[in-house]
Amino acid sequence: MIQIPSDSGKFGVFEELHGFESGKALAADLNGLTAQAKSLMKEYTAALAPQDAGNQVGRSVNRFALVAMAGELATRLGITGWPEGEALRATRVCLNAWLKDRGHTANQEDMAALEQVRTFFTANQYSRFADWHDERNRHRQHGGLAQGGERQRRAGPLNSHHLLRHAVGLEGDLLGL
Repeated sequence: MIQIPSDSGKFGVFEELHGFESGKALAADLNGLTAQAKSLMKEYTAALAPQDAGNQVGRSVNRFALVAMAGELATRLGITGWPEGEALRATRVCLNAWLKDRGHTANQEDMAALEQVRTFFTANQYSRFADWHDERNRHRQHGGLAQGGERQRRAGPLNSHHLLRHAVGLEGDLLGL
């Protein structure tokens, strides 16, 4: 690690006091702002985080909270001219737009795994799943095809699929889960 001298030769580590009487007074003010920033960051992270957020969304929420915190601190210091709460409100709008575009709050890998299983069942429901209600149509019906299990018709648009515990050939189809 390199060592960089921090003494500016004027006011210790500060080159400019920005209207304060001493470097100690400026440092005390900066410590106060740092405490405010940490407090706002914690508050905004909690306020912005969806209840069921995965780690990936949580990390993104931290970045949105950082933007809200910076905007609110700038507002308190009279830099933006915005009403208090505007930076948080605008950040929430952006976060909600991002979440809507993303489509879920889970980790991406979890959603990809579920989609892979859903795709397998949809693509193979008639070729690898025997008809539950037809005894002649059970496990031997498909001969050389890898049998996945049985399909049970139900009232409504959805069927039930029952997987065979050691279905031959499914490992490659469901690889990566």
